[in-house]
Amino acid sequence: PDDAYVLRGEIRSARFADVHGHADARDAFVIDCTALTRMDFISAGALLNSLSTVRRTGKQIVFHRPNYLVAELFSVVGLTAIATIVFAKR
Repeated sequence: PDDAYVLRGEIRSARFADVHGHADARDAFVIDCTALTRMDFISAGALLNSLSTVRRTGKQIVFHRPNYLVAELFSVVGLTAIATIVFAKR
């Protein structure tokens, strides 16, 4: 989606300070993971903390097209409890 929050490349030790500003401007918060190759555990935890706050405002959160390695990490840290994952169609 054109107005999605985009994650790309290899993400390490990220804090995602800009998540709240991006989420505030939208009804549904879509995170485009198409170009995301990897993310470390620390960053995934930080993303969970940021998105938990967004979710408490009632917004729907959708991860769009993560690879299976990233999706599994999201599941392990608990992101799938607050967000939906939409995989690429084959």
